[in-house]
Amino acid sequence: MLLAVVTETREGEARVAMVPELVPKLTDLGYDVVVEPGAGLRAMHPDSEYVDAGASAESLALGDVDVMLSVQPLAPSQVRQLKPGAATFSFLPTAQELDLVTELRDQQVTAFAMELVP
Repeated sequence: MLLAVVTETREGEARVAMVPELVPKLTDLGYDVVVEPGAGLRAMHPDSEYVDAGASAESLALGDVDVMLSVQPLAPSQVRQLKPGAATFSFLPTAQELDLVTELRDQQVTAFAMELVP
Protein backbone atom coordinates (compact mmCIF):
# COMPACT_ATOMS: atom_id res chain seq x y z
CA MET A 1 0.00 0.00 0.00
CA LEU A 2 1.43 3.35 -1.05
CA LEU A 3 1.20 6.20 1.44
CA ALA A 4 2.28 9.63 0.17
CA VAL A 5 3.03 13.03 1.67
CA VAL A 6 2.35 15.94 -0.65
CA THR A 7 4.01 19.36 -0.65
CA GLU A 8 1.69 21.98 0.81
CA THR A 9 0.67 24.61 -1.72
CA ARG A 10 -1.58 26.96 0.25
CA GLU A 11 -0.05 30.31 1.04
CA GLY A 12 1.42 30.59 4.52
CA GLU A 13 1.37 26.84 5.26
CA ALA A 14 4.75 25.79 6.66
CA ARG A 15 3.75 22.46 8.20
CA VAL A 16 4.19 19.02 6.71
CA ALA A 17 1.77 16.13 7.17
CA MET A 18 4.38 13.69 8.47
CA VAL A 19 7.74 14.05 10.17
CA PRO A 20 10.59 11.66 9.33
CA GLU A 21 10.42 9.98 12.75
CA LEU A 22 7.07 8.41 11.79
CA VAL A 23 8.33 6.79 8.59
CA PRO A 24 9.80 3.64 10.24
CA LYS A 25 6.57 3.04 12.14
CA LEU A 26 4.68 2.92 8.84
CA THR A 27 7.26 0.98 6.85
CA ASP A 28 7.46 -1.59 9.67
CA LEU A 29 3.71 -2.10 9.14
CA GLY A 30 4.32 -2.80 5.45
CA TYR A 31 3.48 0.59 3.94
CA ASP A 32 5.57 2.07 1.16
CA VAL A 33 6.09 5.74 2.01
CA VAL A 34 6.89 8.35 -0.60
CA VAL A 35 7.43 12.02 0.11
CA GLU A 36 7.13 14.59 -2.64
CA PRO A 37 10.51 16.32 -3.02
CA GLY A 38 10.67 19.39 -0.80
CA ALA A 39 7.50 18.52 1.12
CA GLY A 40 9.21 18.95 4.49
CA LEU A 41 11.54 21.86 3.74
CA ARG A 42 9.38 24.64 5.22
CA ALA A 43 9.01 22.51 8.36
CA MET A 44 12.82 22.10 8.43
CA HIS A 45 12.84 18.46 7.35
CA PRO A 46 14.97 17.99 4.23
CA ASP A 47 14.32 15.08 1.88
CA SER A 48 17.43 13.32 3.18
CA GLU A 49 15.82 12.89 6.62
CA TYR A 50 12.87 11.08 5.05
CA VAL A 51 15.12 8.91 2.90
CA ASP A 52 17.33 8.05 5.90
CA ALA A 53 14.15 7.03 7.76
CA GLY A 54 13.10 4.65 4.97
CA ALA A 55 10.88 6.72 2.67
CA SER A 56 11.55 7.60 -0.92
CA ALA A 57 11.59 11.21 -2.07
CA GLU A 58 10.26 11.36 -5.61
CA SER A 59 7.64 13.02 -7.75
CA LEU A 60 4.22 11.62 -7.04
CA ALA A 61 2.09 9.80 -9.57
CA LEU A 62 -1.16 10.59 -7.77
CA GLY A 63 -2.99 7.81 -9.58
CA ASP A 64 -0.78 5.24 -7.78
CA VAL A 65 -1.36 6.59 -4.26
CA ASP A 66 -3.57 4.65 -1.86
CA VAL A 67 -3.40 7.10 1.06
CA MET A 68 -2.52 10.79 0.65
CA LEU A 69 -1.43 12.84 3.66
CA SER A 70 -1.53 16.63 3.71
CA VAL A 71 -2.07 19.35 6.26
CA GLN A 72 -4.43 21.47 4.15
CA PRO A 73 -7.02 19.89 1.86
CA LEU A 74 -5.87 18.82 -1.57
CA ALA A 75 -6.75 21.00 -4.53
CA PRO A 76 -9.60 19.73 -6.72
CA SER A 77 -7.08 19.19 -9.54
CA GLN A 78 -5.12 16.83 -7.27
CA VAL A 79 -8.26 14.96 -6.22
CA ARG A 80 -9.17 14.37 -9.87
CA GLN A 81 -5.87 12.52 -10.30
CA LEU A 82 -6.44 10.10 -7.40
CA LYS A 83 -7.78 6.66 -8.14
CA PRO A 84 -11.23 5.61 -6.92
CA GLY A 85 -10.88 4.02 -3.49
CA ALA A 86 -7.94 6.19 -2.43
CA ALA A 87 -8.10 8.03 0.90
CA THR A 88 -6.92 11.43 2.08
CA PHE A 89 -6.10 12.64 5.58
CA SER A 90 -5.98 16.40 6.14
CA PHE A 91 -7.81 19.22 7.76
CA LEU A 92 -11.02 19.68 5.77
CA PRO A 93 -13.41 22.45 6.76
CA THR A 94 -16.34 21.00 4.86
CA ALA A 95 -18.58 24.06 5.13
CA GLN A 96 -15.90 26.18 3.42
CA GLU A 97 -14.81 23.51 0.93
CA LEU A 98 -18.11 22.29 -0.56
CA ASP A 99 -16.72 22.12 -4.10
CA LEU A 100 -13.86 19.97 -2.86
CA VAL A 101 -16.22 17.68 -0.93
CA THR A 102 -18.25 17.23 -4.11
CA GLU A 103 -15.09 16.46 -6.08
CA LEU A 104 -14.01 13.88 -3.48
CA ARG A 105 -17.43 12.24 -3.69
CA ASP A 106 -17.43 12.21 -7.48
CA GLN A 107 -13.93 10.69 -7.59
CA GLN A 108 -14.92 8.07 -4.98
CA VAL A 109 -12.11 9.19 -2.68
CA THR A 110 -12.57 8.83 1.07
CA ALA A 111 -11.54 11.93 3.03
CA PHE A 112 -10.75 11.94 6.73
CA ALA A 113 -11.10 15.44 8.24
CA MET A 114 -8.56 15.59 11.03
CA GLU A 115 -10.32 18.41 12.89
CA LEU A 116 -13.20 15.99 13.46
CA VAL A 117 -11.02 13.23 14.94
CA PRO A 118 -11.05 13.35 18.75
